[in-house]
Amino acid sequence: MNDVEQQGEFKPPLPEPPGQKSWNQQVQRFANIMWSSFGAAAFASMICFSFIDPELLGVAMMPEREISVLTGYGMGFFFFWFIALLSSGTTMFLQRPRKQDGRYRRDKYGK
Repeated sequence: MNDVEQQGEFKPPLPEPPGQKSWNQQVQRFANIMWSSFGAAAFASMICFSFIDPELLGVAMMPEREISVLTGYGMGFFFFWFIALLSSGTTMFLQRPRKQDGRYRRDKYGK
């Protein structure tokens, strides 16, 4: 580490390669919510369906309709994705900056 890094001085970010656009904050938040909820749903599906057969679950929940195994896996995954999406979205909503004097209050780094 050199003296500049030890003193904690700010280094400007490297310029972006030509042709690439940076995402605005709303798109970044949306991507964070979708990607983290997708990962959580994938993990929850693996855990759930390692113990539960989706065909038997379909027979127990909707005996009048025949549900294939792949349909059961898909319905379960999208159910878990929806629940994780609500959880991630609520977390991002609760961590937004508070308004103070008609403006959003930000930390000392402008974030």
